[in-house]
Amino acid sequence: MALSGLGTPTAAWSERRLRAAKLRDRQPHAAQLLEFYVHLLGVQEPVYRHAIAADWLTLVQAPKGEFPQLRLERLPSHNLVALLQRFLRDIAPLATDVLGSLAEVLLSAGEDIQTRLVTEFVSERNVEAVAASLDCEALRLEFFPRALLQPVAEAMADSSPTDIAAWQGNTCPGCGSAPQAAVIRDEPDVKGRRLLVCSLCSTLWPFNRATCPNCGETDTVELVYHESDALPHVRVDECRTCSAYLKSVDLRKDGNAVPVVDDIATVELDLWCEEQELRKIQRNVLGL
Repeated sequence: MALSGLGTPTAAWSERRLRAAKLRDRQPHAAQLLEFYVHLLGVQEPVYRHAIAADWLTLVQAPKGEFPQLRLERLPSHNLVALLQRFLRDIAPLATDVLGSLAEVLLSAGEDIQTRLVTEFVSERNVEAVAASLDCEALRLEFFPRALLQPVAEAMADSSPTDIAAWQGNTCPGCGSAPQAAVIRDEPDVKGRRLLVCSLCSTLWPFNRATCPNCGETDTVELVYHESDALPHVRVDECRTCSAYLKSVDLRKDGNAVPVVDDIATVELDLWCEEQELRKIQRNVLGL
């Protein structure tokens, strides 16, 4: 398996659920977020299994040696819309009042709006125009296509592993998305290796520890980090040049950490960063 995750594809969903349950007790201030995330995993996993079984890889796979490896804009929009409709029906009763109401609005908006939402997110990662047409906040609307496409993109990445050791870019070699977080771990040939975690397909790829993943700054004076008191294996990596940040999860300090879950559980770090007027390179699926 390539650097497309921290465990096997089939185990990833159980690992995330178990980690969320454990951190829910350790991080009571994030309990509601983690509870909803567990519900979300239950809706996302069937989407992942559907995408694994679908014959989509031949549609989206780029020629060998080209990056990004997956051209998600080639996914069949009619299939994605059908998945979105089922996703909306399943997530509506589990979501917050705001998201639940918005899910109902999307369901009643019709296939034209649903298709536009999916295709614009897949091609541009931008839903501003659709949000304006629905008179809602773009950040809230983005939850739906992002939450839907995450398991689809992850399924495509797991179905098409590739050697990405030579990749040095700051976007995912798998699907071209921005990183969600970083992982630090020891490997046989490198101690304290840093890998970025894709915000969409969960691919991991190596990236220089002394470089900002947002603007490429390499001056260590401008690159600072802030540790968490509650979860000391999670820290904020700040770049003073571009005022961007992402969280790093040190697996040497906690080998049971699951980056996408630990990111949600440390919401206090995101709130602190907002107070410092720092911008997260990529918000997580819950908009944090």
